[in-house]
This record gives sequence, C-alpha cells and structure tokens, in this order.
Amino acid sequence: MMTGETRPVKESPIACDMSAIEPGLRAAHVATGGRVFRAAEEIREFPDGYAFRLTGDAGTLSRVAEFIALKRLCCPFLGFALEVEPEGGPVWLRLTGREGVKAFIREEVGELLGGANLPMSSEAIPGSLLSPIGSVRASFPSAPLFGAMPKWMKLSQ
Repeated sequence: MMTGETRPVKESPIACDMSAIEPGLRAAHVATGGRVFRAAEEIREFPDGYAFRLTGDAGTLSRVAEFIALKRLCCPFLGFALEVEPEGGPVWLRLTGREGVKAFIREEVGELLGGANLPMSSEAIPGSLLSPIGSVRASFPSAPLFGAMPKWMKLSQ
C-alpha cells in the first residue's frame, strides 16, 4: 500500500469464491495456479504470508500476471506483490493478507502442490531446508495435479 493511503474498510470472507471467475476460465485458472506454484524454486515465510521465487523468463512472468488477474477476483482478501529482479534475475510472487489469510495460503498452495506442506514457522522447518537467510528450499511433486479438485475450490456454475 502506498504511503498516505488508507486501508479499505471492507473485509471479504477468507474463502475462495470461484463463481467470481467466468465458468469458461475456471479450469484454466486452476491449471495456471498449479504451474506457477510447482515452478517455485524457493519459498520464504513472512508474518503475513509467503513469497515464492520463480524463474525470470517471460513465460513465467506472463503466467504469474494471468494468475493474479483472476485470483484477485475469487480471493479479494489476498494481497499480491510481484518483484522482478534486474539482469534477468528471478521473479518473486508474494501472497499476503490479514490474520487468517496465511493459513489459507498454506492450505491452498499446498493443495496446488499435490499436498505438499508450506512451512508454518521457522521453528517447524528442519535445519537442512533453511538457507542462510531463513528461506525454505523445497522440491514438489511433478505428478499430474488435477485428478480431483482441491477441497477448498468449488466450480459451481
């Protein structure tokens, strides 16, 4: 949020409302989300959410922008930050929000990663997974992602 701006008063429920996305775009949105998070090379935990390091290629940047454009419709309580490092460096996607949103991110992204768990706190992360600056390096299954829809997502018409 820019300095001097006030926070919006409205607080949406912390729940994904896929009906906010056009029916013809829903399955593609879920697939794009899976591709974005399976490509994460590093995950960093913050008090209000997570950051995901992705490759800096143009395809990744396009997928992340597409993901954000639709995700903000079905999950208006999420905050998004996109950082593109210079010299062809990585792209960082940060998902944040108010109290309760971090647990939602952990569950939703875990489902997109085929049940992998995101870190809950630095104390809960085995030392071998920590990088010197406290980030998590993780590998995720590359198995087909969408045999069944995640339990938090309903593709109602």
